[in-house]
Amino acid sequence: MVKQDLFILSFRPLKSDPRIYRQWKWLCHHYKITLVGPADTTIPGVPCLDIGLRPKSLFEKGSRLAYLLSQQFDQFYWSAPHIKQAWQRLNQFRPPIIVANELECWPL
Repeated sequence: MVKQDLFILSFRPLKSDPRIYRQWKWLCHHYKITLVGPADTTIPGVPCLDIGLRPKSLFEKGSRLAYLLSQQFDQFYWSAPHIKQAWQRLNQFRPPIIVANELECWPL
């Protein structure tokens, strides 16, 4: 039986989130798992697509604040570098199933 692809998406550091490990442990028997998030996973043999999560510059913080103040919520969300990177990664592979671990992941 061929296992179907399943991607687990999280914007939290994967090393410090035991929920990711529990999900992988429960799902790995039925699916081929790929993690999407900060590339610091501690699960050996599980591929991780790095989304380049990094601190925002002062300019990025200012421009994002301007989106919020002008109520441009879609621009605020989709202009975030980690959102753009995650979108590109997911579009590259087009996984049939994505487990979104945070509310911020749901639109992706």
